[in-house]
Amino acid sequence: MADDAITVFFSYSHKDEDMRDKLAKHLEILKLNNVIEGWHDRKILPGEEWDHEIKASLNTAQIVLLLVSSDLIASRYCRDIEIARAIERHEAKEACVIPIILRSCLWQSASFGKLQALPKNAKPVTDASTWPTQDDAFTDIARGIEKTANRMRQRMQAEKRVQIERYEAVYTKAIQQEYPLSEAAQGKLKRLQATLNLSAADIASVVTRLSSQYGEGRQKLEQYRDEVRLSLEEDEGELSALSHSILDGVSVTLGLTPEEATAVEQEELQPYKAKEKAVAQYQKVFTEALTHENPPSERTRRRLKRFQRMLGLSDETVQAIEAKLQQALEQQARERGEAEARQRQKEQAETERKRREREAAERQQREQADELKSAKGIDYTHLRDLLKAGDWKASDRETYEVMIHAVGKDPGHWFRSDELLNFPCADLLTIDRLWVKYSQGKFGFSVQKQIYVQCGATLDGEYPGNKIWKKFCDRVGWRREGKWLAYSKVTFDTTAPTGHLPAVGGLGGVGGFGFRGGVVGWCFFSRIETCQV
Repeated sequence: MADDAITVFFSYSHKDEDMRDKLAKHLEILKLNNVIEGWHDRKILPGEEWDHEIKASLNTAQIVLLLVSSDLIASRYCRDIEIARAIERHEAKEACVIPIILRSCLWQSASFGKLQALPKNAKPVTDASTWPTQDDAFTDIARGIEKTANRMRQRMQAEKRVQIERYEAVYTKAIQQEYPLSEAAQGKLKRLQATLNLSAADIASVVTRLSSQYGEGRQKLEQYRDEVRLSLEEDEGELSALSHSILDGVSVTLGLTPEEATAVEQEELQPYKAKEKAVAQYQKVFTEALTHENPPSERTRRRLKRFQRMLGLSDETVQAIEAKLQQALEQQARERGEAEARQRQKEQAETERKRREREAAERQQREQADELKSAKGIDYTHLRDLLKAGDWKASDRETYEVMIHAVGKDPGHWFRSDELLNFPCADLLTIDRLWVKYSQGKFGFSVQKQIYVQCGATLDGEYPGNKIWKKFCDRVGWRREGKWLAYSKVTFDTTAPTGHLPAVGGLGGVGGFGFRGGVVGWCFFSRIETCQV
């Protein structure tokens, strides 16, 4: 934070935290430009006493923003602690309180009701008839805060100039009377500096200028300056801990005050800081240039050269900057290439795995081809022939009939849940394999079970509910636009959705589980899971 940045305190209800965050984002540019420094309760570190920290920040803030809503006014802490103290400091001219009208409420009757509010005309941020978007309102608010902060900064800078002039007059008188200054004189100046609220940086130029005007003091300052320059050269522009220790000893030997020594150091550090800033600016611009074209074109090179001269950077410095950035980009490119190569290898391995699984499944399917096993002595030859011929409707009818026989019933009856949970595995697997084989994996009970699981169903435990069953029926086409499909509307060809067949439902007014409901279907798919295991 810059010394002259205005401290800002947010007083708000936590129910308005989202809007406070939006406002903070709009004020971020003011923080980046060192116009303001914001504070809110998120800055309280773990272990700190929040009430103490809030009151301490409220008592030192130069601008207090009241984020006004009915929730703020209803908050006893905000109203009795934060707002009360803010108004007290505002009336004492210790701070500036600005109401920010977030949402419409009867704020004019509050203690801050007569204060100038933002945004313009005190129209709430949420007033869509005034502000096309909330960003428009927050931008207006940010402008108003910026104007207030700049006015305060100008006033503070003017006050500081007056304070510095007062300090300079006293320092001039003291140095004219004795040099080097006695401990008593230095103590008086130190107390004056504290009284005037001036930092060492504020008075550094005054101390340096006046000290250099007086004989021996000037000689000692120059001697100290030479030592500082040598240290900076050896430390490459940033004084090390060892250099600070040595310089402390030199300044004591020469009889320099801490302010005089600090002033010299600050002056000698300026060129290095300026170069550091220039290097950072060139790095930023060069990096941006490389994102558009790498290597840079001749036209871009000419522009970079002009920028280099403006920054006062040597060719050697620029070459070092560019080499470092190029190395970083090349390293990033290598890492990106390695990552892409790893991803390709992973994808190839996955493709190969799927190929092997597919071949294994095909081998298994070939091995199981036309195994018409039955635990109930049922002949599945007719079903196989119908499927092989692609007569899907007759195959669906035949599937129902062999299944109803497998549970010991005659056609025209329903399946019970317990019958499906105990359906003969040999018969179930035979029927499923025939459907999967002759539909080339498009139809079959195992295909339907896989889709059912993908829809979120579990086949152990309790029935997962009708919601998942409806989702499954939507997937396989047994429901369309939220309506159950009549059996007469079933699609008996390969254009049907995957898993659409066998339907084994609606046959002659009777049928099985297909269109009967989720519980029966879940029981049947659970049996498929058990048989496959």
